[in-house]
Amino acid sequence: MTAITTADITAQIAAIDGILADIEIEASRLSYAAVSGDAAAVQLLAESNARAAQLTVDRGVLVRAMVTAKEIEEKARLDQEEATRLGHLTDARAAAIQLLRISERADALTKNCADVVTELNEAEERVRHSFRLAGEPLNIGRVGRDGISESLVRNLNNCRARGDFATKKGVADIVRGAWGELLEEDSADE
Repeated sequence: MTAITTADITAQIAAIDGILADIEIEASRLSYAAVSGDAAAVQLLAESNARAAQLTVDRGVLVRAMVTAKEIEEKARLDQEEATRLGHLTDARAAAIQLLRISERADALTKNCADVVTELNEAEERVRHSFRLAGEPLNIGRVGRDGISESLVRNLNNCRARGDFATKKGVADIVRGAWGELLEEDSADE
């Protein structure tokens, strides 16, 4: 069985309507001659009426078939929408699994970051404390000499904001700038 569409049926109905209109015009022309006793006109009119009757029956079949065709097409449309929805749902599940894996990495990174912040704060405090004990002026106005862990947080915020992390100063660069004289002595000792 060949599937027929509502467009196909609509075209067939339109074709029948066109033929029926032509038959009606011909029947009107033949009717006067037939009632006037023209035997050939009577015969042609009878054939036209029989053809019109058959076409009317055929048209009725097509109109009923249109109802079924619309139901079939609607079901196919709904099935396609459901398949599309399920495809998107499958994609969403895959993305959720990926998101979970990344978030697990983020949790590990957060823990590591918390540990690093603690270590930065402790190391910075040791530098500041020893520097003060050495009698050196602390000069906390110099970038990187107070709250170095905040530089890490700023850089992390820059990542979150999708900033250009590569062009920002890293925490190590800030420490080199803040405590360069101590690090240069360390480099000279090596």
